[in-house]
Amino acid sequence: MKKFLGISILMVILQTGLTKLSFGKNNTYLLNLSDTSIPENIKSEDRAIDEVIKSPTPPRQEKIKYVAQVTKYGFKDLFKNYSYNSSMPYSSQVNPNAETYMQDYLQAHGKYLEQMKAEGIASVLEVQVNANDKDLSAPLLKLKNSGAQVIFSQLHDNLYALVLRQAARLGLTIPHVAALSAGNTTVADLLNPNELAGVYFESFFWTSDPRPSVQRWVQQYKEKYKASPDSYVALGYDQAMVLYKVMQTYGVDRSAIQAGLRKITFDGFCGELKSDREQSMNHETSVSQWGPDKTYKRLSIIKVPFAPYQ
Repeated sequence: MKKFLGISILMVILQTGLTKLSFGKNNTYLLNLSDTSIPENIKSEDRAIDEVIKSPTPPRQEKIKYVAQVTKYGFKDLFKNYSYNSSMPYSSQVNPNAETYMQDYLQAHGKYLEQMKAEGIASVLEVQVNANDKDLSAPLLKLKNSGAQVIFSQLHDNLYALVLRQAARLGLTIPHVAALSAGNTTVADLLNPNELAGVYFESFFWTSDPRPSVQRWVQQYKEKYKASPDSYVALGYDQAMVLYKVMQTYGVDRSAIQAGLRKITFDGFCGELKSDREQSMNHETSVSQWGPDKTYKRLSIIKVPFAPYQ
């Protein structure tokens, strides 16, 4: 697990049917995913936490241990010291609770790769790059010469800037399906248009969304910050507004906020937000593509079947 958190991973996938990579204009896809929820008893956990927090007398030792187990993933930051020091090894700085959380997350979602394989999409090469690497020519040349038909990647902003710039210089033209970070304004600011052009990426938000409320907000954001909002900005705004509406409607104490988050339906900039059985509130994403002028267009909308919270 430490290896994963200390390393960013590029996955090169051999696509046996390239039609599966064709993101038609404004198409909407329904993504059928197996349930990845980890069984839990929310009500009993809440009762135990309340008992420990509100108890007028010292709680029993076994209650303390149980609450510690339930809340152990409530880490404040990925890094132990709340910041990343580039002069130190990445893995030595990771918050151990964050590490355990990511391990469980990967175990729960690893079945997606098996589903891809069942659809005829097989991995031909995995290339790993260290978070501190600056010269990525060796792993990129491996990708270029692998015979793969498409690259899938999961990286942070700074590595995407390095990967996309050096890939362009090496003439790597394999279609690249990247993660959310590749659509960030921070990445676009660091690159030339030809280094971005053609890259696909996940996005929750579209600056050209025709809804008047979205366009007003985009214009206000540009005027204030002299930049365009990206998916992270829009999702953060939606999250803040959801919390505000919940407290306004249901109350500000802990139990009221919990209940409200499970009940509310909010029409946000990133789509309709409402809690499902896994208590996830966002149920759609988009595939977008960078154009030759540092603007991007949304190609497809992907929706996950909604199962309400019970």
